[in-house]
Amino acid sequence: MLRFSPNPNLAQLVHWLEWERDAFRRAHQQDKPVMLFLSAFWCRYCQRMDEGAFSDRENMALLNAYFVALRVENAMRPDIDARYNLNGWPTVAFCRPSPSSRLQESCSRQSIISAPMSSRSCC
Repeated sequence: MLRFSPNPNLAQLVHWLEWERDAFRRAHQQDKPVMLFLSAFWCRYCQRMDEGAFSDRENMALLNAYFVALRVENAMRPDIDARYNLNGWPTVAFCRPSPSSRLQESCSRQSIISAPMSSRSCC
């Protein structure tokens, strides 16, 4: 079950998937990198991401067109949170379309922008 900020937002219009094998299969078949959003439902900064960045129509269009967007809540998947959390919530990370691939702690802005255009992930 995906949960979003209780405040008005459009984040549910991003084509979010949960962490499961089918999500990675889809990313592999579509040759798209994975954008992983780790959050805590109670986290105000995570809610702000829903209300701001994930409600921005241009951001939504880019995420839906060039990435497979995964949404993981810390309490529902503590195993994923423990593995990929980068010093707190929210964490946004990018990886190749393999659930076993390791994420880098950061990607340059240019590598994120060029990744979808060149059909490569930034990591």
